[in-house]
Amino acid sequence: MRLLCFCDDHDKAVSIAEKVNDKPSSYHLARTLEDKGDWERAMEFYSKAEAYGSAIRICKENGWDEQLWGLALKATVAEQIDAAKYFETKEPDPEYDKAVQLYSKAGYVSKALDLAFS
Repeated sequence: MRLLCFCDDHDKAVSIAEKVNDKPSSYHLARTLEDKGDWERAMEFYSKAEAYGSAIRICKENGWDEQLWGLALKATVAEQIDAAKYFETKEPDPEYDKAVQLYSKAGYVSKALDLAFS
């Protein structure tokens, strides 16, 4: 994978990464694709590598809220809280319902309740 990425043979690297389903390879490919500006495929391979924080970051940077929502549900507690804050403070239309669900799922029930009642 590293050699293919180094040689800029991204199509072959993608083909192999889809077949082998290896997390480190997927992560390396995702980083390479992100560096090249191919954020959609980078997000896909970060997800396969279960590097949800990186995939969530790309979603936030590009305004891909639906993909962000799906990733946040699978992410770690810290990443869920980060995504909840994003949805809570999103301009111009905050998505409080998603923020409440993520805070609750992350174990921050009091924060979820406060946000739901306000």
